[in-house]
Amino acid sequence: LRIPRIAQLVTIKDPYLVCISDLIVSLHYANELCEDIYNADNYFNPYFMAMAFPQDAYYLPAVDFLIQRSKANGVMSMITGKYIPQTAECGSAVSAAAEAAAIPLEGVGGAYIVSLAFYVCGGVILLVELFWVFKLRNEPLDFPGF
Repeated sequence: LRIPRIAQLVTIKDPYLVCISDLIVSLHYANELCEDIYNADNYFNPYFMAMAFPQDAYYLPAVDFLIQRSKANGVMSMITGKYIPQTAECGSAVSAAAEAAAIPLEGVGGAYIVSLAFYVCGGVILLVELFWVFKLRNEPLDFPGF
């Protein structure tokens, strides 16, 4: 079914008894939890998540407006094309994770060096403070005179 046709069909009183799906994997849960299920022809939900809104939600027109505007001006297709790869496996999240390459250490080595340097500086300051207080029996360096 097309999305506008599904929107026309979903006009029952209890909004929690209808499921809209495009993934075959979630059909098991829909058969267990829903009275009606409508499968969409186009691929709109790449992950196993959905947004459920109450039927009388006051913010539903605003959310619908934002989604329709992002589809109209191409933002939705840009985000979909960038973050959801369309491969022979229908762009599933599992295939995207399998195709992802590891980040090499050369690319993030600087961040590790900087954080290690901060840890070393903090450790040296702590050791100087402990030496100052316990061995030399002086007041702590942070609040002298208190």
